[in-house]
Amino acid sequence: MLRLAGRRLYPPPILTIVQTGGLFRPSNGSAAVAARITRAHELVDEAVSPLHNIASLTEAKWASVYYSLLLAQTNREYSIVLENDCLGVVNSLLYGIHKNPRPYAAFYKCKIMDTASTFDWCGIRWIPREQNKADRLFRMK
Repeated sequence: MLRLAGRRLYPPPILTIVQTGGLFRPSNGSAAVAARITRAHELVDEAVSPLHNIASLTEAKWASVYYSLLLAQTNREYSIVLENDCLGVVNSLLYGIHKNPRPYAAFYKCKIMDTASTFDWCGIRWIPREQNKADRLFRMK
């Protein structure tokens, strides 16, 4: 886990885990984002929200990170670690690596960094898709 942004340089001893997921179905153009917030092994909130005007799965993954930050703010969680299963998004946020830069990536990165800077501490790490419980929310709805 690496620091993304925030007012503190070092993470506090207890962090809230915010898992993010994005879904895109090219067959019908539907898309959604999901977030799951867990504080000290206690589920705080989980939510799924539809997206409109999304063109790819990668764009949905970017949107899911931003959506998850907004949900964490709504739940007054300000020391968090984001977990996402899209290595490209995580690398882009941490290191500025863009395989194929797209306008939506720049848009979401700006929104994510601006929002994350309002937190006490915000980190991010990649997790395998099998461990991402936010992705499971799509199958439950």
